[in-house]
Amino acid sequence: MGIFPFCSFLQKRGIILCNMNPFDQILINANTFTKSEQRIKDHILSDPEVIVFYPLIEAANRIKVSKSALLRFCQKCGYDGYSEFKYEISRLFHSGQLNSSNYESKSSEMIDAYCDAMLEIKKRNLDLIFDSISQDLIKSTKIRIFGVHESGLPAHHLQYRLSTLGIDADFVEPTLSSEKAIFGTSNDLHIYFSLSGKTLQIEEALPNSFERRSKTVLITQNDRVKFKNHVTHFILVPSLNSRSTQAFLDAQLLNFLIVELIVSNLSKHLSNDRID
Repeated sequence: MGIFPFCSFLQKRGIILCNMNPFDQILINANTFTKSEQRIKDHILSDPEVIVFYPLIEAANRIKVSKSALLRFCQKCGYDGYSEFKYEISRLFHSGQLNSSNYESKSSEMIDAYCDAMLEIKKRNLDLIFDSISQDLIKSTKIRIFGVHESGLPAHHLQYRLSTLGIDADFVEPTLSSEKAIFGTSNDLHIYFSLSGKTLQIEEALPNSFERRSKTVLITQNDRVKFKNHVTHFILVPSLNSRSTQAFLDAQLLNFLIVELIVSNLSKHLSNDRID
């Protein structure tokens, strides 16, 4: 399942995602642009002020395209019209998030940073951990998945991906984390997503899981989290904070990768069980 169908899936379930900024939208749709739209793209990426400071007709004249072409470009990027597109560009500009650097270069820096982090995950050779998690997923009576704030997104995604394999799992609302964990049993599996490993809900819920002897998985960026030696399975997500790029990086993307690796491994085990 691609990331954009997944976004639609989340929105249908009432989970609101942060909107991509207009530059991301431009780059995502770049291969669908006509020749005049490519001209608009190149102009905006190199000089966004043409949108910030000018109304539709004046901006179109400066880019040397028709008013209708610029309007279609805005709509193709997912906006209702020029006014909404102009507002989003202006908001970034006045917040200081735009500078003279080429946005496409910044995007390349982001991709390189994520690729480096993914290679780090590959080097850690987590197959044995994934094998153990798969066995627990198959054998557990009840599976509960915990995630707070942004970490709720990969938690929801894991719930959905498990359902496609016929594995029933519950996503636990953050306010109910501690309460749900205390109802666990030794036959249950509790999966926790928390980049910091320090959110109040996680710190309250995990000890309850331990007390009930439920098997636990902790997926975090914090290698020094106090629960590291107590959980059944510990998965360390590479940190992106030390990257030299000034681009905004979100480690939740790496959590989605971990989800896909878990599901892929689980699918292999389920296939082998059916053959046996």
